[in-house]
Amino acid sequence: MASYNWDLYLRFAVNILGSVEFDEDTIARVATSRAYYAAFHAAEDYLLDSGVEVGYRSGSHETLCRCFKEMKYGTKNFRVSCSNIGNMLITLKKQRKCADYKANVPLSKKVANKNCVQAQEIINKIRALGSIS
Repeated sequence: MASYNWDLYLRFAVNILGSVEFDEDTIARVATSRAYYAAFHAAEDYLLDSGVEVGYRSGSHETLCRCFKEMKYGTKNFRVSCSNIGNMLITLKKQRKCADYKANVPLSKKVANKNCVQAQEIINKIRALGSIS
């Protein structure tokens, strides 16, 4: 059962984009990473709170994305929505990996803002899913 509001994590990511205290690359990296984790945890909470065995165990990013991409429960529309969420999570995860591990690849606030928007879209799509069954 979810106890933390991951919207606050995403709001922090968006707010950090307005910072002038650090260089643009650092700000963009922190915002991108936090945006991804807000979406990841919203998706994880959804699966864990669903009460349906979907093959997901807490903590595995690849497994979480695959559970959404390959959802086998619910209506066709539900499964398509889940697949879209899984694909969006994979895309955002690639951005987060770049932000967290690729020091030779600069990141701009413009790209980080797009990542924050995508994280919000993922969270909105998760909220729109309703019940798995």
